[in-house]
Amino acid sequence: MNINLEYYRVFFYVAKTRSMSRAAEILMISQPAISRSIKKLEDELKCQLFERLSRGVKMTAEGEILYNHVYAAFEKLTTGEKKIRRLAKHESGLLSIGSSETNLTIYLMPKINEFRKLYPHISIRFFSGTKNELFENVQKGILELAIVPSPLNNLGSLQAKEVCWIQDIFIAGNEYKNLKGKILTINDIINLPFVGARYDTGVHQAAEDYFQKYGNEFEPEFNVQTVSQVLTFVKAGMAIGVVPEKIAAEFINDGTIFKLQLQEPLTPRRLFIIYNENILQSAARMEFIKFLLCDKSSQF
Repeated sequence: MNINLEYYRVFFYVAKTRSMSRAAEILMISQPAISRSIKKLEDELKCQLFERLSRGVKMTAEGEILYNHVYAAFEKLTTGEKKIRRLAKHESGLLSIGSSETNLTIYLMPKINEFRKLYPHISIRFFSGTKNELFENVQKGILELAIVPSPLNNLGSLQAKEVCWIQDIFIAGNEYKNLKGKILTINDIINLPFVGARYDTGVHQAAEDYFQKYGNEFEPEFNVQTVSQVLTFVKAGMAIGVVPEKIAAEFINDGTIFKLQLQEPLTPRRLFIIYNENILQSAARMEFIKFLLCDKSSQF
């Protein structure tokens, strides 16, 4: 389309008000400028759009047809402007976030709850997945951001900011009460049955790193999908497990399970927020990242 869009804006207000002088007042330009714009538009379209009357103007049949289309276009533009202003004020928006179910429970869910209190009109779309899935979806722009544990390898165009760190612990059920209160070494637990979460979870990696540090392999007798399933096996007295301390706290407090006291505790894991710097940031994403980074010293 080669016609100046400003001509259509002038046409819209002249047609809407049926008056060139009134359109000039609204657009804050001179009436001669309004007349010139209408004349140029008519010349471009090769038809007359208005009949000049003693008072105001009247649209021709061609003018009526054009107005119906221009009106629809201006309505959409106005709606778009309103949405953009609401987004800029954080009065609306959609934020797509990913993490593991464990990190959702112990870190992300409380943060989303606090964020929504500040910005109740921003909708959240959550995706649960493995670390590799989250990386891939952020890279492709399917997710705006994700929460993932260390270590971070091959970030590429992704940006990563540390938001907190998580302390994992060894836990046992009352079947192993003979271990309660004792200071234990790796040799005290190496031959006990273990239950492990899926190999690509952060907590499994933490257990694996701990065992390898002492020249051993973490080879659990029971392999499950989630941390909640690890807890189920431990509460049943079937095995020793490794879980984030925050998730175990409720069951430690009620005496269902207990924390094993290791001479050297597990190394804390770091959690990061990742996002693709090559994809244009929405106002909601920028605000959520700032919100998380304001309290990045948290331990869980």
